Amino acid sequence: MIAEDRIATTGRRTWAALIDSLVVTLFVLILFYDPLMALAQIAQEAITPEGQEKFLQAFQAFQNRTLPYIFALYVTYHTVLVWQGGMTLGKYLLHIRVVQAEEGAPVSFASALGRALGRTLGEMFLFYITFLPAFFTPLRQTLHDRLARTVVVNVERQS
Repeated sequence: MIAEDRIATTGRRTWAALIDSLVVTLFVLILFYDPLMALAQIAQEAITPEGQEKFLQAFQAFQNRTLPYIFALYVTYHTVLVWQGGMTLGKYLLHIRVVQAEEGAPVSFASALGRALGRTLGEMFLFYITFLPAFFTPLRQTLHDRLARTVVVNVERQS
């Protein structure tokens, strides 16, 4: 079992999550630049009720086309980086790492995937509600941590 003094603070985890969201958002902006610019053009012309309706239809079409890819991008980012090194870019910068809760071992692919799916669902569709348990549990585990049997710990800095 992981000692409580090794558990990463919710502050560090929050900053890491913010950094990761910015990184993935940057990828989304690059990948979907042209459709986003077309949507922005329609938005500029949405002054009349008809223009607003046209914008809403274009936005829904954009969302329907891109949401599966954005979801897959989030899941892939979190799965691969946590599986390979226990940390995303945000976690790396904040010196924290995801490990198995029981023995502190590296995270398996299955755990990383399950954790990423739970995290992405919570982030994209459940308004971050799955993150709340981290503020109230001794090991500061989110729902996706509990489901994947993982915990986020501080990484000792190398001199």
